[in-house]
Amino acid sequence: MTAEQVVSFLEALHAKQIHIKGNGWVEASCPLARWTHSHHKDSKPSFGISVVPGGKSYFLCFSCRQGSVEELLQTIEWYTKGNGPEDFARCRQILADEPQIVTLPPYQEFAASKTVFIEWPQYWVESFKRADWVLDAMTYLTSREVSPQTIETFDLRWDPKRCMIVAPYRDVYGRLAGARGRTILPTVGNKHYDYTFQAVNNARLVWYNEAVLNLPGPVVVVEGQFDCFRTVQAFPKTVAALTAKPTWDKMKKLGECGTVIQIPDRDEAGHQSVHRYAALCHQFNLKHRVVWLDEGVKDPAQCHVDYLRDRIQEMV
Repeated sequence: MTAEQVVSFLEALHAKQIHIKGNGWVEASCPLARWTHSHHKDSKPSFGISVVPGGKSYFLCFSCRQGSVEELLQTIEWYTKGNGPEDFARCRQILADEPQIVTLPPYQEFAASKTVFIEWPQYWVESFKRADWVLDAMTYLTSREVSPQTIETFDLRWDPKRCMIVAPYRDVYGRLAGARGRTILPTVGNKHYDYTFQAVNNARLVWYNEAVLNLPGPVVVVEGQFDCFRTVQAFPKTVAALTAKPTWDKMKKLGECGTVIQIPDRDEAGHQSVHRYAALCHQFNLKHRVVWLDEGVKDPAQCHVDYLRDRIQEMV
């Protein structure tokens, strides 16, 4: 968008304190402030939209998030249910001529955010041997009842340097997003490792096994990749957070699922995560249901598939 189009777009969103800057940005109060800022207002503008004549503009707010202007518009439409004072038709008319591919040029004054998704190259995965080619890896995976089909489906790899099972993950569009490692050594204190590529880690943005979000119906969320390996056999639409508590950026991807069925680990972090999921589900108008595992069972990876299937069906 040109600077004039950006100004018109922001006016249609009822943004305040709109100011064209000389560095390729239009600054304004954040249109998302009433929902995402701690005090529900942005009295000192922390928001800007890039000026990209003939190209795809994007927004950045220091206080909440960033993304394409299309995402900004869709988010506001979702929050207001399309019934707010904003002129959405005018916004869409302005965006009508923009290209469909989002490009992210340097931010200049607006520093780069750690929450920008950056795709990893496929050769990063190919640098590790397949797990089913390595005896140590197969011995460990077999002991955890991970089938050859699961190894192939999730493209599990072997890191000989760290003695880890490498579990690559992709976003809902199939782009390589990152990898989580799990050591096979029993005496290592920190069993998990989040890989980075050129200092990039997309773990805050992408669910493990995220591609299943294209399936209809409710979604089951678990904590780790091995929990996902087991639970997906009982309920195909299963994703893993790879952390105990989900982020806002991940939760917004569940908006079309209707119901989130959480299976927390039976530990303190798992119990605390239930409150976080409940709060975010309420924010996104999602039903939140919890499957509590039986006493003595730590996580879904320790459960029989039939047991998980029965427990999940109780919630569907």
